[in-house]
Amino acid sequence: MDKEQRLMHTAFVMFSERGCSVSAEELAAQAGLPESAVHDCFGGRSELLRAAMEAEIDNHFAYLQRQLSLESHDAGAQLYRGYRKALEYFTEEARLSFWRHMFLVEEDALRSFVQTKIQRCERQVEDRIQAIFEFGSLHGQLEMTLMPGAMYVYLALVRGMLDRMFMYGITDIESSTYVKQAWEAYWHSIRAKGTAAEGS
Repeated sequence: MDKEQRLMHTAFVMFSERGCSVSAEELAAQAGLPESAVHDCFGGRSELLRAAMEAEIDNHFAYLQRQLSLESHDAGAQLYRGYRKALEYFTEEARLSFWRHMFLVEEDALRSFVQTKIQRCERQVEDRIQAIFEFGSLHGQLEMTLMPGAMYVYLALVRGMLDRMFMYGITDIESSTYVKQAWEAYWHSIRAKGTAAEGS
């Protein structure tokens, strides 16, 4: 890894552990570099943390887009996959901890950047989800009368489950009764008659 990559990796690890309390000196020392490297490569500690946050946010939403963009003629299966994968992304403890700290960042510039960046990325994912709902409605897989409210409830379900993960953690999505039952109740409410019971 070059110096920038080493610093970015170190920033991810240390921010996951301690949030914004890390200093430029500590970040550089952990990366095996002089403190000047933080300034030379990024301009300072806050800029390095911002770069690490931006990279992680981009990685997260690119991952979601991939999960929701797989070719499928089954809207229910795609929605279920998106739901499951959105949660599975955070079963890695360092990643979950990173996002916990990111949502609690106190520095005004960093907090504003995180909020704006996430909102912009969320809109792109929402566009993809809307397309899935429209496809499912047009092809008799979802109840047409529930659009667009069903999409907003889907987003609320995912965000609610993520909030639960941020508070309590879920290490095994596959065996989580809470995750399964929440999905089954939602899917039962939106699926067209004759559609597979679990949307998968």
